[in-house]
Amino acid sequence: MAVSAFGSERLAPLGKTAMVTVAESFLGPLGAFAILLGGLLATVSSANASILSTSRAIYAVSKDALLPRWASRINLRYGTPHVALGMAGDPILTLVLLGEVEILAEVASFLHLVMYGLMCVALIALRRNEPEWYDPDFRVPGYPVVPAIGAMASFALIGFMQLASQLIGVAIMLLSALWYYYYARDVTLKGTI
Repeated sequence: MAVSAFGSERLAPLGKTAMVTVAESFLGPLGAFAILLGGLLATVSSANASILSTSRAIYAVSKDALLPRWASRINLRYGTPHVALGMAGDPILTLVLLGEVEILAEVASFLHLVMYGLMCVALIALRRNEPEWYDPDFRVPGYPVVPAIGAMASFALIGFMQLASQLIGVAIMLLSALWYYYYARDVTLKGTI
């Protein structure tokens, strides 16, 4: 709608504020405020979900001894995994304070895209190999085409990111693989699959 109303030539120089300008032209200052507020709320909500889900993952793998046990400590007063929250939130807070929000967002997106792509690949591998413990209650419409397209699209989107974000994302993956190889490869998981 914005491109059809304004044209790409007029929107391009506006950059990150393009939607606010479009809303202001249609609905005045109230429209600009509504779009800005909606964007801020969506950003805060997404950041909150990312931090909490990351801390939950840290907590869970610590319970399985893939990370040191102290990472799964629970705050006695609030009942929260405070160490895991700190491990997830401190790097984010540091990058925000350094003004590297764009790199932070891209690295998070890089890791999410890798995860989504690998989940699509895992679906294809599990359905093809059918291990005895794998008994899903669902079917993916258009299998195997849909997950294959999902995997390819996820990995292809990484190519549009800044080189710095790609390098940091790859470095995180390599450090995680080294951690697993040297610390946790002999661990027997307690969780259910």
